[in-house]
Amino acid sequence: MNTVNATKTLVLVLCLSLPSYSTADESRAQTAAETRAKKLPWGYEKGARLYREYCVLCHGSTGRGDGRLSAVIKDPAPADLTASTRRRGYLTRIIGKGGRAMGRSDRMPAWEHEFSRNEMKALVNFVYSLRSIPMQPANNTEEE
Repeated sequence: MNTVNATKTLVLVLCLSLPSYSTADESRAQTAAETRAKKLPWGYEKGARLYREYCVLCHGSTGRGDGRLSAVIKDPAPADLTASTRRRGYLTRIIGKGGRAMGRSDRMPAWEHEFSRNEMKALVNFVYSLRSIPMQPANNTEEE
């Protein structure tokens, strides 16, 4: 019995000496997650979903214009959205009206009848977040 008690004591001491995951750690993790979420533009998740569904085939998963259809879409090739310097208003117009209406590629379809106003705003904010240049501040309010 003496050996059993000694083993229990040793296990208890080892457990107490191990680093623990405390509520303070949970709080720090939650604060970090909230900070990351605040840095994302309004509608980021919705915009990412729309981008994957409608844009990724041409513009690629990272927005570099290297989607699967870029192998056959030439002159001009799909835009590299990471290098774009266009403002949100222009992005809204070209996504809504299509490339031809904006003097760009005939292959870029018009989506204005496909997306609601909020979906368009979310998609534009997501596309803007793909940039490798500093972003213009987003309007982080939802409008109906």
